[in-house]
Amino acid sequence: MSGSISGVQARCKQENNNIFYIHCYAHCLNLALIDSICEKSNTKSGLKNSSLIFDFLGTVQFVYTFLENSAIRHAVLENIAKESGQRFLTLKSLSTTRWACRAEAVSSIKKNYNIILSALHNICDDCTIPEIRAKGNGLFKQLQTFEFIFSLCMMEPILQMILIASKSLQSSNLDLLTAVQLINSLKKSLISMRNSEQYDETFNKCLKIYILINGLHSRFTQESLDMINAVGNMISLEIHQTNLYEVLQTIFLISHEGLVAELRILKSVPNGSSTKAVYNWLDFLKENQRQNVFPNFKKV
Repeated sequence: MSGSISGVQARCKQENNNIFYIHCYAHCLNLALIDSICEKSNTKSGLKNSSLIFDFLGTVQFVYTFLENSAIRHAVLENIAKESGQRFLTLKSLSTTRWACRAEAVSSIKKNYNIILSALHNICDDCTIPEIRAKGNGLFKQLQTFEFIFSLCMMEPILQMILIASKSLQSSNLDLLTAVQLINSLKKSLISMRNSEQYDETFNKCLKIYILINGLHSRFTQESLDMINAVGNMISLEIHQTNLYEVLQTIFLISHEGLVAELRILKSVPNGSSTKAVYNWLDFLKENQRQNVFPNFKKV
């Protein structure tokens, strides 16, 4: 269409050289945005653009693909959203031609950030497929990096402004003068955000979130969380996720297989099948003189 050699505009000019070619402004905006974040695109100075936002949008798309392409994983996400009581925004896929979806996708991840992290954590804990578990763990860690958090906080307001302009440029009653004014207003708004005050505010906000996440990780190590989960499952006589008890074998020097066997027997004990608290289990074993019968359970 826009080719200067054999495109429609070139052929029209062959018939009438006074014809003005005006490209679709919505399409021009889309091309400009793609060029600004594309990792392989070259600027006029010959330097490659930063891949930060390019990688960020790739992660945004992967969040959608990982959680929405599986009915089971999507169900986990929905259940956590219901339990949290928070309003859940539907995740959106990215599109190379529709920039509105980028604003919607980024906005949904920002508003659902805690829900998504909880869902990924639960999915990885319960997953028995190594490939899916590895992808989930990788995505879980990527969402907590400073680079992703910074990109999320920086791009969300930018994409919302672009969304307004993009929708207006697609209006059927838009005239050329209004379109030019709209693009100029968008450029001024984006330039106004390129100042130290705006950058410092975004940077400091992201830094606080990043420090908080790392603080939680340092105080609640994965080993400690695994041990707590394993003990909790043991008290509930959970025998379907026996791999969780491997951590207890290392910490308490017990027999993993022996503990699972003891849990199977305890699960069939009428008086003990509903016992949930640790002290109740200790009293039960002592009163019935079964401490030596269940040595692994008692030791933990």
